[in-house]
This record gives sequence, structure tokens and C-alpha cells, in this order.
Amino acid sequence: MLKLSYLEEVYKDMKFNSNVCNFYIGDIEGIYKTNYKSPLMHKWEWPRERVRKTDSVIYILGGEAMICPGNNKFYVKTGDIVHRPVHLPYTAQGIKGPFYYFNISFEADTKNAVLNTVIHDEKQYFLKKFETLFTRWNNKKGQYILECKAMIYSLMAELLSEQEFINRSDKKYELLSKATTYIDNNISNPYFSIGELLTFLNVSDTYFRRIFKERYNVVPVKYISDLRMTTAEDYLKNSDMSIRKISETTGFSDISYFSKSFKARTGMSPSLYREKFRFN
Repeated sequence: MLKLSYLEEVYKDMKFNSNVCNFYIGDIEGIYKTNYKSPLMHKWEWPRERVRKTDSVIYILGGEAMICPGNNKFYVKTGDIVHRPVHLPYTAQGIKGPFYYFNISFEADTKNAVLNTVIHDEKQYFLKKFETLFTRWNNKKGQYILECKAMIYSLMAELLSEQEFINRSDKKYELLSKATTYIDNNISNPYFSIGELLTFLNVSDTYFRRIFKERYNVVPVKYISDLRMTTAEDYLKNSDMSIRKISETTGFSDISYFSKSFKARTGMSPSLYREKFRFN
């Protein structure tokens, strides 16, 4: 089971008037081992069709189940993401428990934005987004509602893009999957270069940059830079690792350059960022 140790309590429902708000968040909740809400155990079932009044996106943290929205039948396991669209009847049945999950319920214009496949989050990229949403919603500071709305729209856009990627079987997308895995495995190497990646993939620079930008909407260098920074942010929020060690782990041999780069991105020094966002 994926552990979310810093998450402490579930959001209590906040009611919105849909007549005056064209987007509202029903709840952002997590059911996991440390929560006061019990997980669904080994044998559970919702055999009678239910109809959702909001959209729901679920991230499976542990266990296995069969979730059937409309005419679809989705087998889900740890690391899977599934969409239960608004007004669509669904049933569900546990296969292996205990069953833990994240759930985001919201109402928005999604009639042309339906996930019709299961997204498997192999590298836990989307897990971090679910965690960030959960934490931001529960902190309830500043413009957190607007921020969460923006994050949900962004999340859905990325999931739909991932679905499109999965549905394509072209060789170039297999190449990109190989590329991102190689980048992940070399992110701590300060001397890692695009040239080294191109040699590993045995492709031309022009071709690789073109298909990479088509898939991720950024050039490879920017993708690597963003990955290093988001990884550093995650370590600062969720670990006791020293700033120097974080700098080394994310591919910065010079801690002063890391601090300068981090401040340019976030507007805060690494130490201030940790102080502000660490979830104790």
C-alpha cells in the first residue's frame, strides 16, 4: 500500500450552492490506514446501481476492485486512477482488501472530458498531485478554493492527455517512455546531458526534441529542470533530508546554485519553503 504519512484528517463536507457557482468541490478525501474512517475490507460490494451527482476521480492507494461506471468495467489496483463521471450509474465490488483510496468529487463542465480507461501511475507522478490537492484543501488558507479548482482542472487535463498517450501505439511514444525512465534514473547526476540521452536512445536531436515537445509541451531541458525542482519541493515538504543532500539528490553539485535556482522558481529559499509547507 502507498503510504501518505503526513496526511492527518479528512475534509468535512463543505456545501456549495450550485445555482450561484458553476464549479464546486464536493469533497477531497483520503481513506487510508491512519485515517479515522475505516477502509473497505476484503469482501465489499455495491451491487445496486448508484448515480453520482458529481464527478469523481479516484486514486487507488491499496487493494484491488472492479469499478463499473456505465457500460465500462474497470479492474483497479494500487497506483490506478479511475473516473466516475457525473450522472453515470455505477457499481463496484472488492477483489482484494483492505481497499484504500483518494477521492476527489467536484462539479464542472466535463461532459467532453471523460476518462474511458484506467490510468496507471507507475512513477507516482499523479500521486503527488493528489497529495498536494488534499493538503492544500485541508490547510484552508488564503485563496485555497480557487487554487484547488485550478489544480483539479489541470489534473483532469493531464489525465486526459495521458489517456490519449496510452491510446496511441506509435513507436515514438514507446521511445518517449524509454526516455523519461532514463531521465528518472539519472536525475541525481549533475553531469547528465541531453547528448547522453540521445546516444542511449540512438535518435537524432531534431526528431527527439520535436516528439518530446509534442508529448510534454516543453523541451527536454525544461522537463529535466522542472523534474529536479518538483522533486526537491517534495523532499523539502515530506522528508528530513538536509538541504545539501536534497541538492545532491536532485543533480546540483553546488548548493548555492541549487538555492539560487530554487528561489528563482518558487520565490523562496529552500529553508523558507520547508518552513512554510512542511506538514507536521
